[in-house]
Amino acid sequence: MTRDELADLLWPTRDRARARQSVRQALYSLRSRLGADVLMGDDPVQVHPEGVTSDLQALEACLTGARPSECLDLYAGPFLEGLSLT
Repeated sequence: MTRDELADLLWPTRDRARARQSVRQALYSLRSRLGADVLMGDDPVQVHPEGVTSDLQALEACLTGARPSECLDLYAGPFLEGLSLT
């Protein structure tokens, strides 16, 4: 995803310069906290597939391993609780 796309998605009401500054700060914070190799590239920015795990990967692993109770535990909470993109 390009920096402009991230800026538009995450800070749609800010002017472009301020939104891009926020993207720079967010990427710096992510790299500082998660390690420099978690994100690939500068523009576009990508998440390194081996650098993070996702709930989808965990679900696929427990389904493949035939562990249904573990699958249910993964999805006990509300879907995307607290997420707002607008």
